[in-house]
Amino acid sequence: MNNVQVIRLSQRLFADERGWAFFPFQDFTGQTPNCDLTSLHVVRTEPGHVRGNHRHPETDEWLHLFGARALVCWEEDGCQGEALLDGDDYLLHIPAGVAHAVKNIGDGPLFLVAFRDKAVAPPHTEPAAVI
Repeated sequence: MNNVQVIRLSQRLFADERGWAFFPFQDFTGQTPNCDLTSLHVVRTEPGHVRGNHRHPETDEWLHLFGARALVCWEEDGCQGEALLDGDDYLLHIPAGVAHAVKNIGDGPLFLVAFRDKAVAPPHTEPAAVI
């Protein structure tokens, strides 16, 4: 079983009085991910709404979440897991085949920057009811 990793990014950001910068393709989990740049996408999710509720059967996915509190749920090999994120910057590594969903439980918008390890042809997801 390849577990979902939830990584708090506060120590990985380059920050000063202007704000912060994050370089996701540099070494952050002990390995630098192979990334298909055509998979890179940015998502804004309004309070109370859910993104995901799917799985990527053959691709790993990384999600940089920030801006609002979030509930992240996943299901892997029949086991369910969840993480409550406080609105700080987090990076999630979701292994191939793991169902996942993100719900904005904050008062403002939740931002998500996502990328995957390889290009996939549509349909690249399978529906899954995690939240």
